[in-house]
Amino acid sequence: MDTRPECNKGLELLESQDQEIGCIERVIDDHFANRHIDVLDAGCGRKWQIKLQMPFTITGVDADQAALDKREDLDVALKEDIQTVDFPSNRFDLIYCSYVLEHVDGAEDLLSRFKAWLKPNGLLILRFPDKYTVFGFITRKTPHWVHVAYKRHLLKMQMAGLDGHGPYPTVYDEVVSLTGMRQFCLNENLQVVGEWGIDKSLPRRGRFIGLRKAMIRATHVLSLGKLDSSYSNLTFIIHKPCNETAV
Repeated sequence: MDTRPECNKGLELLESQDQEIGCIERVIDDHFANRHIDVLDAGCGRKWQIKLQMPFTITGVDADQAALDKREDLDVALKEDIQTVDFPSNRFDLIYCSYVLEHVDGAEDLLSRFKAWLKPNGLLILRFPDKYTVFGFITRKTPHWVHVAYKRHLLKMQMAGLDGHGPYPTVYDEVVSLTGMRQFCLNENLQVVGEWGIDKSLPRRGRFIGLRKAMIRATHVLSLGKLDSSYSNLTFIIHKPCNETAV
């Protein structure tokens, strides 16, 4: 029996990050058919996870110089705030933004900027945690130092919270959710061509996994089923139609 909230039913759930990345790569390969593309990695962080079959030029933007220093694959590296950096309209074939939107105050305005920078027939790829899942709720309701302590001490990620390493403070605007992103695309005449959920709320191994699972189940029940526990993160692939021009 599917116990997910009604608005989340029909969302395809993936079992692993490898499966998620494979879905993204297939859509890109099919859409651009081996022609050269210009890519923007918005909030690029320390690594690029997508393997493309076609030739491409990649521009990375991040406010963290320590993260940029790890990116040897960038053709252009810009130490800029993604909310204030300026690009011409219709500049990129593909914009990739992975786990950035939840940290942005004004995420919908940033998405509008992405739309303007994207060429007609371009693709926007977004990966973000859904604020209306159990994981999103717990993240929103706990202070940032708890997130750092959790990763550093329980997950044994000793660099957590240091320069160039997450976790980063979260905001979770309304658009950072399944319903919010669907509504944004509808309002902006953008086409959703891929939409998946994946559960990354628990590591595959580590201490207290049973306790964490119990806490997630209890939060789902106490929310009367309104907070989804079947996934934590979303992947959206969004197409800008050819008849759309940036303003």
